[in-house]
Amino acid sequence: MSLTEKLAERPCITIANTASVAEAVLMLETHKIGALPVVSAEADLVGILSERDIVRALAKPELASQLAQQPIIGLMTRKVVTCKAGDSASDLMAVMSDKRIRHLPIMRSGQLVGMVSIGDVVNRMIEKYQAETEMMRAYINS
Repeated sequence: MSLTEKLAERPCITIANTASVAEAVLMLETHKIGALPVVSAEADLVGILSERDIVRALAKPELASQLAQQPIIGLMTRKVVTCKAGDSASDLMAVMSDKRIRHLPIMRSGQLVGMVSIGDVVNRMIEKYQAETEMMRAYINS
């Protein structure tokens, strides 16, 4: 089973496009995650809000003082880079590295089904290399 297929089986935490930055920050902290897919009332993916988006807004003095009350729609990234269920960890790593992003929403038939983070990809690659190392040791010792 591919990493994205496995991750698509766990619940995907999303936030409504009408939410405030304060609500988003609370969700990020509560769930110990770094980004939230932003969805419309119809559950369509309309953006992604990351910790990085919030930090960039805090760096702007005109936004910082009232940031908590601001709607996330003004901060979120609208051009969302996504992946498909079934994409390999190597493919995900290449996209994340090329686009300089840490989170990819997982799509299946046009619907959001999950989220993959750079940590998920690194853990999968570590598992892969450990398994290969064990196979090599077993081969050498046989």
